[in-house]
Amino acid sequence: MTRAGQGQWKVSIRVSTSVDPKTSEPQVSYSYFESREEALKFACERQLPHHKAILIEGPRGVSMGEHEIELQCRDIHR
Repeated sequence: MTRAGQGQWKVSIRVSTSVDPKTSEPQVSYSYFESREEALKFACERQLPHHKAILIEGPRGVSMGEHEIELQCRDIHR
């Protein structure tokens, strides 16, 4: 399993079983990685019913939304 650390690539994971008491919205956790590949691998490992990668953000404004992450993960697992 990929381990989070520090880096320029931020993965946002929505935890649907945990709700923020202030907003009543699902909580979001963040993990950081040195490369796009590491971030995407981590995001794909988190595509579970109660944990879902919703955004990957990188340097210079690069980002990948929930739908694109799902497509990339399917390509990886082929």
